[in-house]
Amino acid sequence: MRFYKISSDRDRVYTELLRIGVDPYAMQMADKGEQLNIVVTDVKHSQANLIKQECLASGMDTAVKRGVITASVDISDIMIMGDLNDYDRLLKRLKLQKPILKEIPEMLEKFINVERTNYFISRGDKISIDTPLLMGVMNCTPDSFSDRDRFLTEDEQSIRIKSMIEEGTDIIDIGGASSRPNALDITSDEEISRISAAIKISSESKLFMSIDTNNYLTAKYAITHGAKMINDIDGLLDDNMARLVADSKVAIVIMHKRGSSKEMAQMTNYQNLIHDVKIYFSERIEKALKFGVDIKSIILDVGFGFSKTYEQNLQLLRYLKEFKSFGLPILSGLSNKSTIGVATGREINQRAYGSVSADTIALLSGADIVRSHNIRATRDAIKFTKAVMDI
Repeated sequence: MRFYKISSDRDRVYTELLRIGVDPYAMQMADKGEQLNIVVTDVKHSQANLIKQECLASGMDTAVKRGVITASVDISDIMIMGDLNDYDRLLKRLKLQKPILKEIPEMLEKFINVERTNYFISRGDKISIDTPLLMGVMNCTPDSFSDRDRFLTEDEQSIRIKSMIEEGTDIIDIGGASSRPNALDITSDEEISRISAAIKISSESKLFMSIDTNNYLTAKYAITHGAKMINDIDGLLDDNMARLVADSKVAIVIMHKRGSSKEMAQMTNYQNLIHDVKIYFSERIEKALKFGVDIKSIILDVGFGFSKTYEQNLQLLRYLKEFKSFGLPILSGLSNKSTIGVATGREINQRAYGSVSADTIALLSGADIVRSHNIRATRDAIKFTKAVMDI
């Protein structure tokens, strides 16, 4: 059983009601979405009926799968809609039904009151995200999707890192293996050889270092040489990576993706994109905790451009705020990607303005870390957005 917040947006609520499979008359509740909307998944039909009754008694709207009332379905998701006062009344009533509802009232109360985290932990240190952090991209790959942003020699890397520091980078994200569609697989030895100089320079400069890799041997090397974050595009798919993160106590970015680089462009068929990504995160978070990863060391990335179409990327950006309901920091990585190109008609090396616009939308939607190739411009976007949000 899981809990997810749903955006107060008619189209979003309508889509979620369709996914649940409510009776046609209940679709009118989409017009009442400007409030706190919560979906509870996988509820027994007897419990769903009782929750629906208590919601109605509390003056709230609720929707269940068609067939719950007649017990023709065993399990249903539920959408509950109301303001905080409504939920206060509801929780009091649900707690009286604890013998039937079991742990649901306590779980719902805990979910409603989940606090937005203002830091993450890496190697015992608290890293504040009261002001969103800028993650600068350091590509050490000859087949990076961006020709302009390849830094292959030690001199090129040294110049780039110095520039990133001067322009205000908080985190340097070093990658030695391309994750673009149809990228060639390389060994950990080759990957390490590409990034070793950048790791050494970054360590000496005291930059907070992240390694963009899904290879646990590469990650292990980087951690040994000072890395404090693993940016794993496979989202801890590899048990060895999960163990390494737990043992080393570094921060971990769990990104959503389907399939390998050769497969992901064809793996864009979702039943419900937002819901499916939430399920993915729930499962990967549970796996991380099982291996001993500290919940406060986990950061989530919806994976813009990975196994998503142009329209799906826009949908994720529009509803990015929903993923804040996990209570974990959110990383956004749209910089220079094809989504920006399609929207603006710009080639890869002309997407800085569009990228900064996308980053600003992400910041307004709750992103805590922005991954960017355009350091100076993105730093200004963070400063200005923060100023507006603090008014």
